[in-house]
Amino acid sequence: MPTPPPAPWASSTGHDGFGPFSEIDVDGVIQRFRLCPPGHFLMGAPLGAPGAQEWEGPPRPVRLRHGLWMADCPVTQALWAAVTGQRPSGVDDPAAPDLPVEQVSWVEAEAFCLRLGALRGLPAAGALGPGWALRLPTEAEWEYACRAGGAVGPSGRVGDAPAGDQAGGSAGSVEAVALSGTQPVRRGRPNPWGLFDLGGNVWEWCADAVSLRAPLGGRWAGAPTVDPLARRGRRRALRGGAWHDRWARAPGGAWRPTARHSGEPWDRSDDQGLRLCVGPVLGPVRGGVGGDARGEDGLQRAGVGAADGLS
Repeated sequence: MPTPPPAPWASSTGHDGFGPFSEIDVDGVIQRFRLCPPGHFLMGAPLGAPGAQEWEGPPRPVRLRHGLWMADCPVTQALWAAVTGQRPSGVDDPAAPDLPVEQVSWVEAEAFCLRLGALRGLPAAGALGPGWALRLPTEAEWEYACRAGGAVGPSGRVGDAPAGDQAGGSAGSVEAVALSGTQPVRRGRPNPWGLFDLGGNVWEWCADAVSLRAPLGGRWAGAPTVDPLARRGRRRALRGGAWHDRWARAPGGAWRPTARHSGEPWDRSDDQGLRLCVGPVLGPVRGGVGGDARGEDGLQRAGVGAADGLS
């Protein structure tokens, strides 16, 4: 099966106990990417799964024909500032550079990917190999990476490890920080593929269009189960579960990899951020993005302009 091309776009590469990784360096801010191989899995929560909401299922078999490189943590405030020169989160805290960026919309997240890809020496679509780009992950890619390609047991955990608990996997300690705001990235336990912060920090924008609380089967009835991407809808998908969302956890405190949310493409909130990936180029996702003044503002806030081919 096809696998991601080598990473000539990376500032450095290596291999550790979690497998291969690649890194990019933007003015001293490092973002690591983990290799996720091609595979197939059962996406979504079964009926009656502990803590699951009705819009998290029913489960459906999904095949991802191509591997991808997934960022090991959400985009931090430091990386956003290094790429755009802006600090939308407005957090006055010594730990702010290592906190996930928030107060960014889906449109701004998309523009950020384009901006980062356009920087000299960093991954632009043409530098990643034919048909590859730096972008937001699809919902299927996000859940597959969160599960580390595997199934979720009755506890809601991914394999033998939590799906990125913020406080090291203890339900008590997760609860202790759950209402205190975002936390510095990479402080908890990673999942088996070396990915952090998959639950309990910020919701993460995905590429897919969705309807509010639409069940997977209802929204995607008859849709392909190979490399799925929902292309039409007014809202955009969010995955993960934010610091204040008790409902996104399974009984016992573990974060559910099936937890889903959605927002308008221009929504900004203190619990919404993004995670990058390097994967196959996606087609357009339409609906919900108007051409009004908010559009120019969104691109400007993300540091994208005429030079990037977006205005």
